[in-house]
Amino acid sequence: MIFGDFLKKYPDVCKKYPDAGSADIADISDIADISELNKSKVAIFDLDGTLLESLHVWEKVDRILFERRGMEIPANYVQNIEHMSFYEIAQYMAATFANPSDTPESLMKEFRELALEDYSRVKLKPYAREYLYFLRNSGAKTAVASTLVPSLREPALKSLNLTDLIDVRVGLEEVNMVNKNHPDIYLYAAKQLGAEPDNCIVFEDIFYGISSAKRAGMSACGVHNPSSLHNWEKICKIADITISDYSQAPAILPSCEYSKLQNK
Repeated sequence: MIFGDFLKKYPDVCKKYPDAGSADIADISDIADISELNKSKVAIFDLDGTLLESLHVWEKVDRILFERRGMEIPANYVQNIEHMSFYEIAQYMAATFANPSDTPESLMKEFRELALEDYSRVKLKPYAREYLYFLRNSGAKTAVASTLVPSLREPALKSLNLTDLIDVRVGLEEVNMVNKNHPDIYLYAAKQLGAEPDNCIVFEDIFYGISSAKRAGMSACGVHNPSSLHNWEKICKIADITISDYSQAPAILPSCEYSKLQNK
């Protein structure tokens, strides 16, 4: 059953969870007995482009950074940096600008200054809040595993009243800045929640993240996003599930054993 089917069957779930914040989290056992539906399962979410509608922020930041230096954004720029850590992106841009005053450190500071205000106003993907409420009440644990630096990640989560719906928040700073070409950040999130990889599903909008999650022994859900169109065919081939919004997300989180059966 996908989450949208659950909402149709129990429409009062959405009414019970108005978009008003964590203070309104309620027990929905009076609507449906789902308290053990996802017991021992973990859902790990990327942020930019996966939970958050935030990619416009980075389009704006990139445009301003290049305009300030009188340069055009290089072809394939987004594809080249999508798997990188913030520091790696800053290194890449410093090399691109070839200006002695543009150090990785100064560029990271510029990133944060340009993005901070917009990150306090970002919106969630459709049905993401309802889905997080549902997971919480169905016995699942949740984590955020994001390359977004804490100084931007935390204000965004706080402004959206999500902090009480996410059990663990991890970034690359916890895994020695190893980027999403590698599974370290997902494995670390699972370890923080005491979960084995085969009980975890990773929600990601980039091919590299989905590929790493699969190599970690986790299930993977590809989240459709315009910036990932260049890799969407590849994402569909390796992801266990693909969705356009969270009404299509699984109500019962898959295990790797389930994924193996589905792919036979």
